[in-house]
Amino acid sequence: MLEIERKILGINVRDLCKKIENLGASGKLKVKKTFEGLVRINYFDFDNGRIRAKKDLLRVREFVPMPQALPPLKNTIVDAHQTLTYTELVYKTYGGIKDGSKVFDECEIGIPQSLAKMTGDTTAETLKLFLEKLGLKRVVYYEKKRTHYDCGSFKCEIDEHPKVEPFVEIEAQSAVEIDHAIEVLELKGFEQTPETISELLERKYKPLTLSDLIF
Repeated sequence: MLEIERKILGINVRDLCKKIENLGASGKLKVKKTFEGLVRINYFDFDNGRIRAKKDLLRVREFVPMPQALPPLKNTIVDAHQTLTYTELVYKTYGGIKDGSKVFDECEIGIPQSLAKMTGDTTAETLKLFLEKLGLKRVVYYEKKRTHYDCGSFKCEIDEHPKVEPFVEIEAQSAVEIDHAIEVLELKGFEQTPETISELLERKYKPLTLSDLIF
């Protein structure tokens, strides 16, 4: 699946969530809140680093939802995934930077913890053991808090990392649709970048690395 995305930096999380949900409540967007909680991220590679060398990514992520203190606004749908712990295995093939957006060809498998047959204590640990059997090793572990909205023609992934200003990653089927989303969400005045989180740390938060981003 083709993934086209761009980060908008330095956003106010509460204000942006309110903006998205208000657009859903007014009927201007069809908004589905699909996740809010902690994400535990593991990157894997071979000893020679050949996955990273291609700018590809092999990742296992565990999504742990947080209890919802408030009901969603009118017309904001809450997806069932928001209340379930689940794990995903993803391989992302790097497709370069086009029109100010990062492009990946993504192959993804999602596994709800309640359905998984596990060798390890969790689905994520089982996938780690499986990949190690294939000769890979975990090279990075880090954490973030994420709030995810599906807004129809685009998706908003609002990320909060330790020691880093929050940002939203907007994903769509084209850079034009990302531009439209930025306009709808009134984010044109914020810095935009196609960088990966690693590249962002190198440019703005050195000497921090991904391994420093743990709550």
